[in-house]
Amino acid sequence: MKWLWLGHRFSDGLLYARALKGLDVFFSCDSVAGDFPDSKSYFLQKNTSNKLTSDDIQFIIDEYHTTINSYVSKGYNIFPYFIPDSSKKKLTLHSESSLFNARVFSSQLSRTAQMHLVESSGVRTPNWAIPNSLSWKKLTLDLNEPIIVQFNNTSSGLGTFCIKSETAYNEFCCSFGLPDIALKFIEGGIPCSAHLYITEYDIIVLPPSVQIIENSILAQNRDINTFSFKGNDFFQYNLKFENNKEIYNSLEAIGKVYQKIGVWGLIGIDYIMKDNLFYYNETNFRLQNSTALLSFLQPIGVSNIVQCLMPYEKIQFSNVKKGYQIFVNVPLLNLKSGYFEISGRWLGDISSEEHYMNNAAVMVLVNRYNYEMQTLRIIGFQKCLDDNGTISVFLHEFIERLVRQYGRVRKQVVKTCKL
Repeated sequence: MKWLWLGHRFSDGLLYARALKGLDVFFSCDSVAGDFPDSKSYFLQKNTSNKLTSDDIQFIIDEYHTTINSYVSKGYNIFPYFIPDSSKKKLTLHSESSLFNARVFSSQLSRTAQMHLVESSGVRTPNWAIPNSLSWKKLTLDLNEPIIVQFNNTSSGLGTFCIKSETAYNEFCCSFGLPDIALKFIEGGIPCSAHLYITEYDIIVLPPSVQIIENSILAQNRDINTFSFKGNDFFQYNLKFENNKEIYNSLEAIGKVYQKIGVWGLIGIDYIMKDNLFYYNETNFRLQNSTALLSFLQPIGVSNIVQCLMPYEKIQFSNVKKGYQIFVNVPLLNLKSGYFEISGRWLGDISSEEHYMNNAAVMVLVNRYNYEMQTLRIIGFQKCLDDNGTISVFLHEFIERLVRQYGRVRKQVVKTCKL
């Protein structure tokens, strides 16, 4: 069976290709530095931003739908991160089976609809409100200050904001429009995510991870904070929550709600943990930013996430207790994707099977958004976050070694939220 990848990052496709035989064609927003002789890749020529949203997939389809359709006519199936309904019309699909997760893509629910459904299952959520024409005073009566506001169907945290004052809220609405939902801010909460695979008869909860989130101040207003996804850490999650039954029970209850209304396939659940209590946040009716990593970390030869593509049988996924990814921008000019020692020494390209799951090795995938500041996707099997929730010293030192050896010398600072 032949597959083509359609998504934001070429690096996602490469990670899936390790577990999904027959995946050798890639359509993405970005490109990756390195030689991949056994694959064909197409990427957006005019893309200059590393801030990607779900709707950016439409730009790939706008540019390459003729080429994509030519592969489909040759028997390829599409394995997409997400496909907007408006873009489906440009694709030639022989059947729904030609498009993995198609049923999930057509089941998009607004944030408020999600909250109503999840609350009906008895799962804990933060206090929330529909902004509509509510004043700041009415919004904060139950939510308190500051508040979290979000928009529907965003990606990588780009549609989430923390607003600290009435003046800032009014200015935000003037600039960005009225948000779709407002929620109580859970200070000190740990952001997490998990996958649910739902069929007519089963709900499978896959190994969750801690989300690494960068918290920044919006340039226009110091009373507005933005959140940006920077990676995942399975090691830290298992260290903190491995035996927490409430998490599993809450995720299974959410799965039953969606199963009942006919949402079957692979979905993502974002939630917050505070004082060992589960707070539902959002459902992603698409793949998540951690899906490719989870597929990569599950060993070949056992059930893994891409087996959802195959005719359904009872699947038992292998647990993942360690492994991480982190995205960081660094001033590099001539770095090729591949495996490295912590010392910075090159070990081999990404097809070097001998380095897979090697605790002494780190995989680096280099995105080429521009030719001065590169985005590195660093994947490893060591400890990524220290106990205080900040990037570990060894990773800081590894990044600095890469910059000294392969790029312009500049001190690199990685900001993340504290756990």
